Amino acid sequence: MSTLRIVAPEIRAGDAVGNHCLYLARALAREDRPVALHAQRHDVGPDVAVQNYDALFAQHQPTDVLLLSYSTYQPWLPRLMALPGRKVAYFHGVTPVELLLEHDPVAAYWSAKAITQLPRLGEFDHLIANSRWNLDDLARHLPRPLEAGRTSVIPPITPDMPLMRRPARAVHAWQPPLSLLTVGRLAPHKRVEDVIRIVASLVQQGVPATLTLVGGATSDDYLQHLHDTADTLGVRAQVTFCGHVSDEALDRCYADADLLVSASLHEGFCIPVLEAMQQGLPVLVRQGTAATEVAGSGGVVFGTADEAADWIVQLLADPAQTAQLRQAGIARAADWVRQSSVAGIATSLEPRH
Repeated sequence: MSTLRIVAPEIRAGDAVGNHCLYLARALAREDRPVALHAQRHDVGPDVAVQNYDALFAQHQPTDVLLLSYSTYQPWLPRLMALPGRKVAYFHGVTPVELLLEHDPVAAYWSAKAITQLPRLGEFDHLIANSRWNLDDLARHLPRPLEAGRTSVIPPITPDMPLMRRPARAVHAWQPPLSLLTVGRLAPHKRVEDVIRIVASLVQQGVPATLTLVGGATSDDYLQHLHDTADTLGVRAQVTFCGHVSDEALDRCYADADLLVSASLHEGFCIPVLEAMQQGLPVLVRQGTAATEVAGSGGVVFGTADEAADWIVQLLADPAQTAQLRQAGIARAADWVRQSSVAGIATSLEPRH
């Protein structure tokens, strides 16, 4: 049987793209599909074998299938596309340059280079996007519309992911201070400073609130900007920067929180929103990204920090509405989990007849 070669510039445990590659490989291997992982950079521990690109080019056979996980510039793209055999691209999204430029010009540079490559993704035999929103975004960069049957929308979740094993959290009445949670990289496009502004707005309205930030910073400049924002707004004592945490510590953060907030201006999917909803944690998501697609009717959509704060005050005053939001989120998460089968990806790996 042919080997599926999952390829990404970087595969690291704990990173959303890296996790997807790892868990997808495990799930497909259980289906007796030979799978190999290849990355330029990797750090996933001794129990998972990730080979470099030299091994890919040395071992690849014409009958093998290439699955490229695309989220950033891939300098090896021309050489990968020259390999014989079927090629499938899984598109996680590329952050717009303007959202990164001020606080992380290095990331902005690589995003700009990635965007120049997007037209070439149309040359793959099959394109998978992690959300409908992301597929529509990619389509704007392709030189021509894709033929029917050459695209799929498959969420980046598999049966082995930790979120699939987490039990629903115990529901507890909100007690002051209100605990807000944000999970994910502290990157400029995530607009974490706006979540800090939400806390400040709540405090100004007489609602004691704290914010826990889980995730490492992508740039020292942006991290300093967040500290400066909290200082300027007078809520530095209410904001806790946790950095990277273990799965166990993340579970505790979800269990202790009252609300999850995503103020990001660009999301291709947003796993934390799904994780929170699955556990019955109410979520607020900023309009205009795939996070709203993930949340659906299970989340509150806002535009500005003040609007989000007003929503939170409304939920505090209406326990029935909050309970309804929790139940809608649990149902929405269950819908996504039902789509977690690898069957869709496995089908895309086979040529159409």
